[in-house]
Amino acid sequence: MGQSGCLFSALIGEGTYMESLDGSSPVKVNDSLTENTDEASFFESYQAAQSSYDLSTHSKSKIFKLSVKAPLVRIDSKAKYGALSRDDGAIYLCFPIPTCKL
Repeated sequence: MGQSGCLFSALIGEGTYMESLDGSSPVKVNDSLTENTDEASFFESYQAAQSSYDLSTHSKSKIFKLSVKAPLVRIDSKAKYGALSRDDGAIYLCFPIPTCKL
């Protein structure tokens, strides 16, 4: 049988913790340690109706001058914050489209 998932919790000033749903003790997780943007994973919204993919692509290369070469990960829900906190990704940009009600 596979893993059962995990639970994230955080306290202001104390950091983020992750624990497996199998009952193991919480483990402190860290923000991305990636210093080279070529190696950084980039997250954007999974749903095209909620985010402008064109603006995200333009922003990566022009506005933020990022040369991200890692595969793009499309992710939504609160899971993205847990994934970012444990260094599954380094950057998350979301540019809502005008008709989107977030």
